[in-house]
Amino acid sequence: MSAPALGGRAGSEILAKRPEFGGVRMKDDVKAYARMLVEAGLTLGVCDWGFCVYRQEYSACRGNATGPNPVRREPSTCARCKNFVVSAQHRTYWLDQMSRHQALLNDPALPTQTLKIARLRLEEAREMIWSIDSSARSTAR
Repeated sequence: MSAPALGGRAGSEILAKRPEFGGVRMKDDVKAYARMLVEAGLTLGVCDWGFCVYRQEYSACRGNATGPNPVRREPSTCARCKNFVVSAQHRTYWLDQMSRHQALLNDPALPTQTLKIARLRLEEAREMIWSIDSSARSTAR
């Protein structure tokens, strides 16, 4: 939450609303901000590909009042969710996804449907990398 650059659909919202953290009180400021989010009814879900600042009304995974749906929570669902945030720490995951799906596209023996899914997943990974990188560029200004 305190990362200087956040991507994903909820990342820009968090950057716009969070206070400026800095100085010796940064740790306390981050805790206070996190506490405020929890008191506002947000649940934080963490995974390898990003994290979820969960709000049921925006849930692509069709979660409930207690949090995200663990059965439907997966990278593609999260990537299109308004609750999803990625930071530089998740960049490696998405780079690995790009490599993996690019390799699949180079396999001529795969069925057309598999290639179609690989293309979609490759584009999804590219969008996440772009989101992370563009957020980093805009905070560097």
